[in-house]
Amino acid sequence: MIRKALESDAKVIHDIHTRAVKEACKGFYTEEQITGWLKNRSPEGYVEGIKNDEMYVEEIEGKIIGFGHAVP
Repeated sequence: MIRKALESDAKVIHDIHTRAVKEACKGFYTEEQITGWLKNRSPEGYVEGIKNDEMYVEEIEGKIIGFGHAVP
């Protein structure tokens, strides 16, 4: 099920994004580069998009498995 993200989803969105960057970029960028990109990211960084109704999450059996950020 796809639904609009809630502020309470910010940590899970952050965790998914962090894991995705680490996995997808591995082998293409150095660990130092990846760490630098992720250094200042936090769950709070997703709140503005959530408040603006721009963030969505995909849930299966109540567990968030993905997210998207769409600006109209």
